[in-house]
Amino acid sequence: MGIVISYFIVRILNSFLPRLFARGEETTHRIVSSIVAWCFVLVYFVYVNFLTVLILEPSQKTAEVISKVFISLYVLVGAVIMTKFVSSLILPYISERIRKMSGHGEVSFSVSIFSNTIGVILVTIGVGIILAVWNISLLPLLTTLGIGGLAIAIALQDTLANFFAGVQVLLVHQIRVGDYIKLENGEEGVVVDINWRNTTIRDLFNNLVIVPNSKLISGITKNYHLPDQEMSVVVAVEVSIENDLKFVEEITLDVAKEVQSSVEGAVKTWEPLIRYQSFTDYSIKFNVILRVVEYTYQFPVRHEFLKRLHSRFKQENVKLSIPLVNIKNMG
Repeated sequence: MGIVISYFIVRILNSFLPRLFARGEETTHRIVSSIVAWCFVLVYFVYVNFLTVLILEPSQKTAEVISKVFISLYVLVGAVIMTKFVSSLILPYISERIRKMSGHGEVSFSVSIFSNTIGVILVTIGVGIILAVWNISLLPLLTTLGIGGLAIAIALQDTLANFFAGVQVLLVHQIRVGDYIKLENGEEGVVVDINWRNTTIRDLFNNLVIVPNSKLISGITKNYHLPDQEMSVVVAVEVSIENDLKFVEEITLDVAKEVQSSVEGAVKTWEPLIRYQSFTDYSIKFNVILRVVEYTYQFPVRHEFLKRLHSRFKQENVKLSIPLVNIKNMG
C-alpha cells in the first residue's frame, strides 16, 4: 500500500509542480518531486514503525531491535534527502550567483565535483550514525580502514591526484567553465565541465577533449577569458616597398575602422592601430591591431578585414609585395 501511495503521489507532483515553475525549469520540478517523494517514504517508515510496535506489542529486546532497524532506515533516507537537496538545489543556486558575479552570462558553472563529494560525505556520516546505533565500535573499523586506506591510496594515486587537482582548479578560479583555454600541447577550446577526475574541453570542431585534472594544473595553460574576455587581434600585412607608406596607412586604417564598427564581435569603441615592423629587399611589413569581444570572434573579424583590405588595395592601386626570386624567374 505504501509503494502504491508513493507512486500516485509522484505522479500527482509531476503533473502539478510544472505549473509552479517557468518554462525550461523541468529539471527543477523533477528534483522537487523526487525530494518530496523521499520525504513521504520517510514518513511512511515512521508510520510502519508505529504500527509494528502498536500491533505486535513485541518484547523489550525485540522492540529495541525493531527500533534500531527503523532508525537505520531513517538515517539512510535522510542522507538521500539531504544529498538531493544540497546537490540539486543549493549548489546550483550558489553556482548561479557566482555566474552572475563573474559576468559569465552565457554559461553555467559545473558543480558535479562538489555534488559527488557532498554525497559521499553525507553517506559516510549516515553509515557512522548507523554503526553507533547498533553499538558497533568505530575504533577497530577506523584502524582497519587506516591500514587498508594506505594500500588504497597507493593504488588510486592517480585518481586521488586528479580529484584534488580538480578541487584546486575550482577553488582558485584561474580556469572556469565557459573559459576558452589553450593547453601546452596545443589543444584548445571552451571548458564545458570540471569533475572529480578530468576537465572536458570542446574545441572549435565541436569535438570533446578530455584532460586529466593533474595534467591541467601541472602544464602551462593560457586562458583567453582572464583577466578580460576582450582581446587584441594582430593581423600581419606586407606591401611593396614602392608604395607611399602614408597613403597605405590611411587606406588600411580606413578599412580597419569600417570593420571594427560593422562586423559582429568587434569592439565598436576600439580605435585600430598600425605599427610598421620591418623592411625587406622588396617589401615593408606592418601589423594592424584590431580588437574583439571574445576569442572566437577573431576569425570572422580577421576574415572580413583581409577581404575588404585586398579589395581596397586593388581599387587604390596599392602594390602587394613580390619576392625578387619571382621577378628573376619571370625574366
